[in-house]
Amino acid sequence: MKHLNRLFLSLLLGTGSSFLSAQSVTVSVNAFGDPSSFTFTGSNSLDLRVSELIPATGTNTSTHVLVESLTPLEEGQQVYTSTYQGINAATGAIQDAGVLFMTLPADTALPVGTVASPIVGVIQRPGSWANYALQVPSTSLGGASGSSAIDGAALDLNLARGSEAFTGEVAFTIISADEVQFEPFTITKDGATSISLSGGTLMRDGNRFYATVTNLSAGAAYDALIFELEVTNISDVDGDGVPDLVDSAISGTGTPVLVPGEYVQFPFGQVLGISSTRGSTSYMGDVFLDYYNLGGFIYQADLQWFVVFSSFGSSHFFYSYTLGWIWTSEVFGGWYYNYGTGQWGQFTQ
Repeated sequence: MKHLNRLFLSLLLGTGSSFLSAQSVTVSVNAFGDPSSFTFTGSNSLDLRVSELIPATGTNTSTHVLVESLTPLEEGQQVYTSTYQGINAATGAIQDAGVLFMTLPADTALPVGTVASPIVGVIQRPGSWANYALQVPSTSLGGASGSSAIDGAALDLNLARGSEAFTGEVAFTIISADEVQFEPFTITKDGATSISLSGGTLMRDGNRFYATVTNLSAGAAYDALIFELEVTNISDVDGDGVPDLVDSAISGTGTPVLVPGEYVQFPFGQVLGISSTRGSTSYMGDVFLDYYNLGGFIYQADLQWFVVFSSFGSSHFFYSYTLGWIWTSEVFGGWYYNYGTGQWGQFTQ
Protein backbone atom coordinates (compact mmCIF):
# COMPACT_ATOMS: atom_id res chain seq x y z
CA MET A 1 0.00 0.00 0.00
CA LYS A 2 2.86 2.42 0.64
CA HIS A 3 4.52 2.06 -2.74
CA LEU A 4 2.41 3.05 -5.74
CA ASN A 5 3.93 2.29 -9.08
CA ARG A 6 4.38 5.20 -11.48
CA LEU A 7 1.75 3.99 -13.91
CA PHE A 8 -0.96 3.99 -11.26
CA LEU A 9 0.16 7.34 -9.86
CA SER A 10 -0.01 8.88 -13.33
CA LEU A 11 -3.49 7.46 -13.80
CA LEU A 12 -4.60 8.67 -10.41
CA LEU A 13 -3.39 12.24 -10.83
CA GLY A 14 -4.54 12.50 -14.42
CA THR A 15 -8.22 11.90 -13.78
CA GLY A 16 -10.92 14.06 -12.31
CA SER A 17 -13.60 11.41 -12.51
CA SER A 18 -15.84 10.35 -9.67
CA PHE A 19 -18.23 7.50 -8.93
CA LEU A 20 -20.63 8.99 -11.50
CA SER A 21 -18.20 8.49 -14.39
CA ALA A 22 -19.56 5.94 -16.87
CA GLN A 23 -22.89 5.69 -15.07
CA SER A 24 -25.88 5.42 -17.39
CA VAL A 25 -29.16 7.30 -17.34
CA THR A 26 -32.09 7.41 -19.75
CA VAL A 27 -32.46 10.63 -21.74
CA SER A 28 -35.65 11.41 -23.66
CA VAL A 29 -36.36 14.33 -25.99
CA ASN A 30 -40.10 14.88 -26.30
CA ALA A 31 -42.02 17.13 -28.67
CA PHE A 32 -44.68 19.49 -27.34
CA GLY A 33 -48.23 18.22 -27.84
CA ASP A 34 -51.10 19.83 -29.73
CA PRO A 35 -54.33 19.88 -27.68
CA SER A 36 -56.29 20.17 -30.91
CA SER A 37 -59.77 20.56 -29.39
CA PHE A 38 -58.75 23.27 -26.90
CA THR A 39 -59.61 26.88 -27.76
CA PHE A 40 -58.98 30.17 -26.01
CA THR A 41 -61.72 32.32 -27.52
CA GLY A 42 -64.35 31.02 -29.92
CA SER A 43 -62.56 28.72 -32.33
CA ASN A 44 -59.11 30.28 -31.99
CA SER A 45 -56.53 27.79 -30.75
CA LEU A 46 -53.57 30.18 -31.31
CA ASP A 47 -51.60 27.13 -32.50
CA LEU A 48 -51.13 26.14 -28.89
CA ARG A 49 -48.46 23.56 -28.02
CA VAL A 50 -47.99 22.22 -24.49
CA SER A 51 -45.62 20.10 -22.44
CA GLU A 52 -46.78 18.76 -19.07
CA LEU A 53 -43.48 18.67 -17.22
CA ILE A 54 -44.94 17.82 -13.80
CA PRO A 55 -48.05 15.64 -14.03
CA ALA A 56 -50.82 15.57 -11.46
CA THR A 57 -50.63 13.12 -8.60
CA GLY A 58 -53.63 10.91 -9.19
CA THR A 59 -56.65 12.32 -11.01
CA ASN A 60 -56.17 15.80 -12.46
CA THR A 61 -58.96 17.95 -10.99
CA SER A 62 -57.87 21.20 -12.60
CA THR A 63 -60.57 23.71 -13.50
CA HIS A 64 -58.28 26.36 -15.00
CA VAL A 65 -54.75 26.96 -16.21
CA LEU A 66 -52.76 29.93 -15.01
CA VAL A 67 -50.52 31.35 -17.75
CA GLU A 68 -47.95 33.23 -15.73
CA SER A 69 -46.32 35.43 -18.39
CA LEU A 70 -45.59 35.38 -22.10
CA THR A 71 -42.13 35.89 -23.54
CA PRO A 72 -41.36 36.21 -27.26
CA LEU A 73 -39.39 33.20 -28.38
CA GLU A 74 -37.49 35.24 -30.94
CA GLU A 75 -37.47 38.90 -31.89
CA GLY A 76 -39.64 39.71 -34.90
CA GLN A 77 -41.89 36.65 -34.47
CA GLN A 78 -45.29 36.23 -32.87
CA VAL A 79 -44.43 32.98 -31.12
CA TYR A 80 -44.59 33.39 -27.34
CA THR A 81 -43.81 30.94 -24.58
CA SER A 82 -44.76 30.75 -20.91
CA THR A 83 -44.83 28.46 -17.92
CA TYR A 84 -48.27 27.39 -16.76
CA GLN A 85 -49.95 25.77 -13.78
CA GLY A 86 -53.12 23.72 -13.82
CA ILE A 87 -55.12 24.74 -10.76
CA ASN A 88 -58.33 23.76 -9.03
CA ALA A 89 -60.12 27.04 -8.48
CA ALA A 90 -62.18 25.66 -5.59
CA THR A 91 -59.20 24.51 -3.53
CA GLY A 92 -56.34 26.52 -5.02
CA ALA A 93 -54.34 23.30 -5.34
CA ILE A 94 -51.85 23.00 -8.21
CA GLN A 95 -52.55 19.89 -10.27
CA ASP A 96 -49.99 19.94 -13.07
CA ALA A 97 -47.35 22.33 -14.40
CA GLY A 98 -45.34 22.80 -17.54
CA VAL A 99 -44.52 25.03 -20.48
CA LEU A 100 -46.58 26.14 -23.46
CA PHE A 101 -46.07 28.20 -26.58
CA MET A 102 -48.48 29.79 -29.04
CA THR A 103 -48.78 32.27 -31.91
CA LEU A 104 -50.36 35.58 -30.90
CA PRO A 105 -52.15 37.92 -33.33
CA ALA A 106 -50.00 40.57 -35.01
CA ASP A 107 -51.59 43.45 -33.09
CA THR A 108 -50.22 42.06 -29.82
CA ALA A 109 -46.60 42.60 -30.85
CA LEU A 110 -44.38 43.95 -28.10
CA PRO A 111 -42.21 47.03 -28.59
CA VAL A 112 -38.65 46.44 -29.78
CA GLY A 113 -36.41 45.74 -26.80
CA THR A 114 -39.20 44.39 -24.62
CA VAL A 115 -38.16 41.04 -23.24
CA ALA A 116 -41.34 39.88 -21.53
CA SER A 117 -45.05 40.52 -21.57
CA PRO A 118 -46.99 41.37 -18.42
CA ILE A 119 -49.83 39.23 -19.76
CA VAL A 120 -51.18 36.90 -17.09
CA GLY A 121 -54.21 34.81 -17.90
CA VAL A 122 -56.52 32.40 -16.12
CA ILE A 123 -58.23 30.18 -18.68
CA GLN A 124 -60.82 27.46 -18.19
CA ARG A 125 -59.43 23.96 -18.69
CA PRO A 126 -61.23 21.20 -16.83
CA GLY A 127 -59.00 18.17 -16.37
CA SER A 128 -55.68 17.65 -18.13
CA TRP A 129 -54.44 18.38 -21.64
CA ALA A 130 -55.11 14.74 -22.50
CA ASN A 131 -58.84 15.57 -22.43
CA TYR A 132 -58.43 17.79 -25.50
CA ALA A 133 -57.46 15.31 -28.21
CA LEU A 134 -53.77 15.81 -27.43
CA GLN A 135 -51.60 14.87 -30.39
CA VAL A 136 -47.81 14.74 -30.49
CA PRO A 137 -46.63 15.87 -33.93
CA SER A 138 -43.75 14.19 -35.74
CA THR A 139 -40.69 16.44 -35.49
CA SER A 140 -36.99 16.45 -36.27
CA LEU A 141 -36.04 15.20 -32.81
CA GLY A 142 -39.11 14.54 -30.65
CA GLY A 143 -39.49 10.94 -29.53
CA ALA A 144 -35.77 10.18 -29.45
CA SER A 145 -34.58 8.42 -26.31
CA GLY A 146 -31.94 6.04 -25.07
CA SER A 147 -29.38 5.12 -22.48
CA SER A 148 -26.67 7.75 -22.16
CA ALA A 149 -23.47 7.71 -20.13
CA ILE A 150 -22.35 10.31 -17.62
CA ASP A 151 -18.67 10.95 -18.22
CA GLY A 152 -17.34 13.31 -15.59
CA ALA A 153 -19.17 16.62 -16.08
CA ALA A 154 -20.65 15.70 -19.45
CA LEU A 155 -23.52 13.58 -20.67
CA ASP A 156 -22.75 11.48 -23.76
CA LEU A 157 -26.04 11.25 -25.64
CA ASN A 158 -26.82 8.07 -27.55
CA LEU A 159 -30.48 8.28 -28.56
CA ALA A 160 -32.64 6.46 -31.08
CA ARG A 161 -36.04 6.85 -32.72
CA GLY A 162 -36.85 3.83 -34.79
CA SER A 163 -33.93 3.37 -37.19
CA GLU A 164 -32.68 6.94 -36.63
CA ALA A 165 -29.67 7.60 -34.38
CA PHE A 166 -28.97 10.82 -32.48
CA THR A 167 -25.65 11.54 -30.78
CA GLY A 168 -24.12 14.47 -28.93
CA GLU A 169 -22.51 15.66 -25.72
CA VAL A 170 -23.91 17.97 -23.06
CA ALA A 171 -21.67 19.68 -20.51
CA PHE A 172 -23.35 20.25 -17.15
CA THR A 173 -22.76 21.75 -13.72
CA ILE A 174 -24.49 20.58 -10.55
CA ILE A 175 -25.98 23.65 -8.86
CA SER A 176 -27.84 21.93 -6.02
CA ALA A 177 -29.70 18.73 -5.21
CA ASP A 178 -32.60 20.08 -7.27
CA GLU A 179 -30.89 21.87 -10.16
CA VAL A 180 -28.39 20.89 -12.85
CA GLN A 181 -27.34 23.59 -15.30
CA PHE A 182 -26.36 22.51 -18.81
CA GLU A 183 -24.66 24.33 -21.69
CA PRO A 184 -25.94 24.77 -25.27
CA PHE A 185 -25.27 21.61 -27.26
CA THR A 186 -25.62 20.02 -30.67
CA ILE A 187 -27.28 16.72 -31.55
CA THR A 188 -26.28 15.01 -34.79
CA LYS A 189 -28.90 12.91 -36.55
CA ASP A 190 -27.58 9.84 -38.39
CA GLY A 191 -24.11 11.39 -38.41
CA ALA A 192 -25.16 14.06 -40.89
CA THR A 193 -27.83 16.57 -39.82
CA SER A 194 -27.01 18.87 -36.88
CA ILE A 195 -29.66 20.24 -34.51
CA SER A 196 -28.48 23.08 -32.24
CA LEU A 197 -30.21 23.36 -28.88
CA SER A 198 -30.10 25.94 -26.11
CA GLY A 199 -28.73 25.45 -22.64
CA GLY A 200 -30.96 25.49 -19.59
CA THR A 201 -31.57 24.07 -16.15
CA LEU A 202 -32.71 20.57 -15.33
CA MET A 203 -35.11 20.64 -12.39
CA ARG A 204 -35.65 17.65 -10.13
CA ASP A 205 -39.05 16.05 -9.66
CA GLY A 206 -38.50 13.10 -7.33
CA ASN A 207 -36.06 10.75 -9.09
CA ARG A 208 -36.31 12.42 -12.52
CA PHE A 209 -35.08 15.67 -14.03
CA TYR A 210 -36.79 17.78 -16.67
CA ALA A 211 -36.11 20.92 -18.70
CA THR A 212 -37.11 22.60 -21.93
CA VAL A 213 -34.68 23.45 -24.71
CA THR A 214 -35.12 25.84 -27.62
CA ASN A 215 -34.20 24.74 -31.13
CA LEU A 216 -31.54 27.20 -32.31
CA SER A 217 -31.28 25.73 -35.81
CA ALA A 218 -32.28 28.09 -38.62
CA GLY A 219 -35.61 27.35 -40.27
CA ALA A 220 -36.87 25.01 -37.55
CA ALA A 221 -40.47 23.86 -38.07
CA TYR A 222 -43.13 25.22 -35.71
CA ASP A 223 -43.57 21.90 -33.92
CA ALA A 224 -39.80 21.67 -33.42
CA LEU A 225 -39.24 25.10 -31.85
CA ILE A 226 -39.08 23.79 -28.28
CA PHE A 227 -38.51 20.33 -26.86
CA GLU A 228 -38.86 18.75 -23.44
CA LEU A 229 -35.68 17.12 -22.11
CA GLU A 230 -36.14 14.40 -19.51
CA VAL A 231 -33.54 12.39 -17.57
CA THR A 232 -34.73 9.25 -15.78
CA ASN A 233 -33.44 5.91 -14.44
CA ILE A 234 -30.77 7.63 -12.34
CA SER A 235 -29.18 5.32 -9.82
CA ASP A 236 -29.66 5.86 -6.08
CA VAL A 237 -27.17 3.45 -4.58
CA ASP A 238 -27.56 4.60 -0.99
CA GLY A 239 -31.37 4.52 -1.16
CA ASP A 240 -31.83 7.97 0.35
CA GLY A 241 -34.26 9.16 -2.34
CA VAL A 242 -31.74 11.59 -3.83
CA PRO A 243 -30.50 10.55 -7.31
CA ASP A 244 -26.74 9.92 -7.38
CA LEU A 245 -26.34 12.61 -10.03
CA VAL A 246 -26.89 15.29 -7.37
CA ASP A 247 -26.33 13.34 -4.16
CA SER A 248 -23.39 15.01 -2.41
CA ALA A 249 -22.56 11.73 -0.67
CA ILE A 250 -22.12 9.98 -4.03
CA SER A 251 -21.29 12.54 -6.72
CA GLY A 252 -17.96 13.63 -5.28
CA THR A 253 -19.08 17.00 -3.89
CA GLY A 254 -19.11 15.31 -0.50
CA THR A 255 -17.68 11.80 -0.52
CA PRO A 256 -18.55 9.44 2.35
CA VAL A 257 -16.06 9.52 5.22
CA LEU A 258 -15.03 6.45 7.23
CA VAL A 259 -15.59 6.66 10.95
CA PRO A 260 -13.79 4.05 13.08
CA GLY A 261 -16.28 1.70 14.70
CA GLU A 262 -19.23 2.91 12.61
CA TYR A 263 -20.91 1.67 9.42
CA VAL A 264 -20.88 4.12 6.52
CA GLN A 265 -22.82 3.67 3.27
CA PHE A 266 -20.72 3.68 0.09
CA PRO A 267 -21.82 2.96 -3.49
CA PHE A 268 -20.39 -0.57 -3.14
CA GLY A 269 -22.10 -1.31 0.18
CA GLN A 270 -21.73 -0.60 3.85
CA VAL A 271 -18.20 -0.28 5.23
CA LEU A 272 -17.28 -0.64 8.88
CA GLY A 273 -14.60 1.90 9.67
CA ILE A 274 -11.32 0.57 11.02
CA SER A 275 -9.46 3.84 10.51
CA SER A 276 -10.10 6.99 8.49
CA THR A 277 -8.93 5.25 5.29
CA ARG A 278 -9.41 1.53 5.99
CA GLY A 279 -12.69 -0.33 6.39
CA SER A 280 -14.23 -3.78 6.35
CA THR A 281 -17.03 -5.00 4.07
CA SER A 282 -19.30 -8.00 4.56
CA TYR A 283 -18.41 -9.65 1.25
CA MET A 284 -14.88 -8.74 0.13
CA GLY A 285 -13.01 -8.13 3.33
CA ASP A 286 -10.95 -5.02 3.96
CA VAL A 287 -10.80 -2.09 1.57
CA PHE A 288 -8.42 0.86 1.57
CA LEU A 289 -9.85 4.23 0.58
CA ASP A 290 -6.76 6.47 0.71
CA TYR A 291 -7.46 7.80 -2.80
CA TYR A 292 -11.22 7.37 -3.00
CA ASN A 293 -11.92 11.12 -2.99
CA LEU A 294 -9.48 11.69 -5.86
CA GLY A 295 -11.30 9.55 -8.39
CA GLY A 296 -13.14 6.71 -6.67
CA PHE A 297 -10.06 4.46 -6.41
CA ILE A 298 -10.30 1.55 -3.95
CA TYR A 299 -7.71 -1.07 -2.99
CA GLN A 300 -8.62 -4.65 -2.06
CA ALA A 301 -6.26 -7.62 -1.70
CA ASP A 302 -7.68 -9.66 -4.61
CA LEU A 303 -8.82 -6.95 -7.01
CA GLN A 304 -6.01 -4.59 -6.03
CA TRP A 305 -6.81 -1.12 -7.46
CA PHE A 306 -10.35 -0.85 -8.79
CA VAL A 307 -13.24 1.56 -9.35
CA VAL A 308 -16.99 1.07 -9.13
CA PHE A 309 -18.53 1.09 -12.60
CA SER A 310 -22.17 0.68 -11.60
CA SER A 311 -24.30 -0.67 -8.78
CA PHE A 312 -27.85 -2.00 -8.74
CA GLY A 313 -29.01 -2.79 -5.23
CA SER A 314 -26.59 -5.35 -3.81
CA SER A 315 -25.01 -6.15 -7.21
CA HIS A 316 -21.85 -4.31 -8.23
CA PHE A 317 -19.78 -4.04 -11.40
CA PHE A 318 -16.13 -3.12 -10.84
CA TYR A 319 -13.20 -2.43 -13.09
CA SER A 320 -9.99 -3.81 -11.63
CA TYR A 321 -6.76 -2.50 -13.13
CA THR A 322 -5.31 -5.97 -12.51
CA LEU A 323 -8.16 -8.36 -13.31
CA GLY A 324 -10.40 -6.35 -15.63
CA TRP A 325 -14.21 -6.39 -15.43
CA ILE A 326 -15.67 -7.93 -12.28
CA TRP A 327 -19.24 -8.67 -11.22
CA THR A 328 -20.14 -9.46 -7.63
CA SER A 329 -22.96 -9.16 -5.15
CA GLU A 330 -23.11 -8.71 -1.43
CA VAL A 331 -25.23 -11.88 -1.27
CA PHE A 332 -22.79 -14.11 -3.20
CA GLY A 333 -20.96 -15.13 -0.01
CA GLY A 334 -17.66 -13.58 -1.04
CA TRP A 335 -17.59 -14.81 -4.66
CA TYR A 336 -17.04 -12.70 -7.77
CA TYR A 337 -17.16 -13.33 -11.51
CA ASN A 338 -14.22 -12.38 -13.75
CA TYR A 339 -15.44 -11.51 -17.25
CA GLY A 340 -11.94 -11.76 -18.69
CA THR A 341 -11.36 -15.37 -17.65
CA GLY A 342 -14.98 -16.47 -17.48
CA GLN A 343 -14.29 -17.95 -14.04
CA TRP A 344 -15.45 -17.38 -10.49
CA GLY A 345 -13.07 -16.29 -7.76
CA GLN A 346 -13.37 -15.85 -4.02
CA PHE A 347 -12.39 -12.79 -2.05
CA THR A 348 -9.73 -13.16 0.62
CA GLN A 349 -11.54 -12.36 3.85
